[in-house]
Amino acid sequence: MSSQRILEPPQELWRAGARELAHGVVERLSVARQALAEIGHYLVEIESRGPMELYGHGSTAGWYAETARITPKEARKTTETQESTSTRGRGGSNKPARSPGERY
Repeated sequence: MSSQRILEPPQELWRAGARELAHGVVERLSVARQALAEIGHYLVEIESRGPMELYGHGSTAGWYAETARITPKEARKTTETQESTSTRGRGGSNKPARSPGERY
């Protein structure tokens, strides 16, 4: 991804004030959310291509659980959320939805 943002912790974190500590947490949460969103794009692509063909797994959630070392329940929740919010069609189509009244 083009916009990589890696945050370095201050050398002496114990000297940081309340405002600096809060800012550090907020910044890192932002980076984590961005990374999770990007992972979601990858998961949707894996689902569209087929996890069996790519990795020999019966489901994207199963592959993700194993790869990310998370519970199958967490993996299912993530993959279901990503699939439901994806703009990519289930058949692998990147075609945008028709506008109301548009003919076939």
